[in-house]
Amino acid sequence: MENFLRRQVLAQFKKLHQTRKLIFNGDERALIESRKLINEGFKKNKYLKEKLEIQKEIQFAIDVRKELENNVIQAVETKPGVYEANVRDNILMENYMFNPDAVLTKPAKGKKCCNSETQGSKEPSNNIQKK
Repeated sequence: MENFLRRQVLAQFKKLHQTRKLIFNGDERALIESRKLINEGFKKNKYLKEKLEIQKEIQFAIDVRKELENNVIQAVETKPGVYEANVRDNILMENYMFNPDAVLTKPAKGKKCCNSETQGSKEPSNNIQKK
C-alpha cells in the first residue's frame, strides 16, 4: 500500500473513532459495540492491495462517518415511556410541528401509490412504455 493511502486509511480510522466517541458519549454499550465494528471492518480490509479497492473503502469510511455525524441521535429514557433526545447542532433534519388543522388530501380515485398497481401482476404499469 502506498504511503499516501496508508495515511488516508489511518486518518479515517482515527476520525471514525473520534466520531463514535462524540456520538455515543455516555453510552458505554454503544461505545464498545461501535469500537468493535470499526476495528473489525478495518481488520477485514487489512490485506487489500488494489489501489481502487482501498480508495473505495476509504470513501465508505468517510460516508459512514458523515452518516453518524448527521443522522444519529441519542435518546435517554428519563421516566418510563418518556425519552429525552440529545440532538447536536449539526443534525440534518427539519423539525416541523404537526398542524392539527392541516387539510390532508386523499389520493385521486383510480390512482394507486407506491407501485401497488404492479404488485402481483405481470402486466406493466400504465407509466411504463412498451418497446
